[in-house]
Amino acid sequence: MFSFSELFSIKSDILEKHKVKFVRHKDNRKEYRDLIKDRDELLKYQAHQSKNVFKDCDFIVSFFGQESSKSLFIGVFKVNCWFEKDDGFQYDLTEIDVCVKILKIVWS
Repeated sequence: MFSFSELFSIKSDILEKHKVKFVRHKDNRKEYRDLIKDRDELLKYQAHQSKNVFKDCDFIVSFFGQESSKSLFIGVFKVNCWFEKDDGFQYDLTEIDVCVKILKIVWS
């Protein structure tokens, strides 16, 4: 079995050359669980944080926490910049397509 980092490293050297943070968004509120149905809203949710959690990162690898220890891969995002707001921190994130088509499953 491969780890996510091993699969990711097949297509990119980001993990070796940059500061990368793996993020698992997890919240039990219903409105949070509904975010997975609307990608734009999910990305807005991710770009706003109560603490400055991405300040020292070049990239984040983002997952949506599900039941138990399961997670759904969201994407890889470059942290362009951030600024402080009254209610937390806002990040300018750009999704990169480095992980697109890493895994291909053939159903038989």
